[in-house]
Amino acid sequence: MPTDKFILGFTLEGFYTRLNRAFYLAPIGEDEFGELFEKQNGQGATVTGGTLELRANYNRKAQLEAGITIQTSEFDEEVAYIDGLDGIKEFVRTPNEYGFATLSFTPNKRINANMNYIYTGSMLVPHFAGAPNQTVDEIISSASFSEVSFKFAYSIGLKKINSKIELYTGVKNILNAYQDQFDIGKNRDSNFVYGPSQPRTIFIGIKLKSK
Repeated sequence: MPTDKFILGFTLEGFYTRLNRAFYLAPIGEDEFGELFEKQNGQGATVTGGTLELRANYNRKAQLEAGITIQTSEFDEEVAYIDGLDGIKEFVRTPNEYGFATLSFTPNKRINANMNYIYTGSMLVPHFAGAPNQTVDEIISSASFSEVSFKFAYSIGLKKINSKIELYTGVKNILNAYQDQFDIGKNRDSNFVYGPSQPRTIFIGIKLKSK
């Protein structure tokens, strides 16, 4: 849907993936260090869903890209991730909804700013007992996360060497959307990690770039 200064478009896709003898981590007992797992070929599984992506550009100065995916990921039969707990069909650490959005602003050749948004829906996560603050084995349903980041850059031309210096600063994960449930102690479940990889982080830097 283009005009002289404005362009708008979208893409809608559906997908269906059939996995034969899909890999999974099977509990096979424990040793002095804790639970033991073995990667095995299991039963079949199906991943199906759809994706919608949008794109918009105004006068090559502002651009928006966004997308959302909704899916289901399930084994044919229930899988026991933890001995003693009922099995489940759903993949663990795999959200059924996730999305992104990127807004870029380039008013001139010197200034470049962008804001990024990442959405991660709720997911099932195994959580093993052992830590003082975790006394039972369970599979939890995590919270959803909205991760917003911002970056601003300013370029200074260096004509003599046909290069430019870029000064930049920004904030990752502005809303500090981060896992707030952690185990403590030497017997903690070290694999109990999910969600954004970094808490709120402020950064600043300088970069030399050739033209």
